[in-house]
Amino acid sequence: MKPHIIMLSGWATDKEVFRPLQTELQKTYQVSCIDWRKIERLTDYKNRLLEKIMYINGPIVLLGWSLGSIVAIEVASILSERLKGLICIGGTSSFTMKSDYLSGWKPRIVNLMKKKLVMDKDQTLFTFYQTFFSCNEKNKGFDKKFLQLVHDKLKGDQLSSIMMGLTYLIETDVRMHLKNINIPTMLIHGKNDSICPFEASQFIYEQMIENARLYVLEDAGHIPFFTNEDLCLKWINSFLESEIQYD
Repeated sequence: MKPHIIMLSGWATDKEVFRPLQTELQKTYQVSCIDWRKIERLTDYKNRLLEKIMYINGPIVLLGWSLGSIVAIEVASILSERLKGLICIGGTSSFTMKSDYLSGWKPRIVNLMKKKLVMDKDQTLFTFYQTFFSCNEKNKGFDKKFLQLVHDKLKGDQLSSIMMGLTYLIETDVRMHLKNINIPTMLIHGKNDSICPFEASQFIYEQMIENARLYVLEDAGHIPFFTNEDLCLKWINSFLESEIQYD
């Protein structure tokens, strides 16, 4: 039985960012997407995914991008028996730095971003979206293509919900859960990711080395499934076909 893939979007985006990838995956698998619009409390992230899982019969694979990878890791650690696989793209187990972990943002930078959102939400998000892309990707026009997608397709979200997302990124640390995940795991990361540094995926890989595979795109930024769709799709399909065991 083919798995149902649940795709989890990143901060301040919605499921439209997955549309091209989703369209291709749906040719073989059942696919649904979760985004984080209208979030009211920190527990909504985990609970939104748990509720979705409750209504699916059959094998499930989680695919989390950015913030979505944190949610996926937390749920995979407590629900391994229900899941067949985990895919993290541009992922991290802790978005902010800790005394024993440097592969993230300083909390004060995220708090500064909160202040900027209050002053000018649209400009702050515009600046954030531009940092998704490496110089090479910008030279190819992917930043403009994405900003057009934002203008045409993304529905936007309430300021309070977006702010809650930043609080989630500051406060949530799932590093301790990594060793509890014993399902096949795929990590895809751009080497030039300035949102979640490549070292964040390297850390996850080192904690889960028996179960994880790490795929690196040398010239890619934070959203490789958008800028390198064909290669990411090839890797994902190969992982789903060769690494996942179905009953």
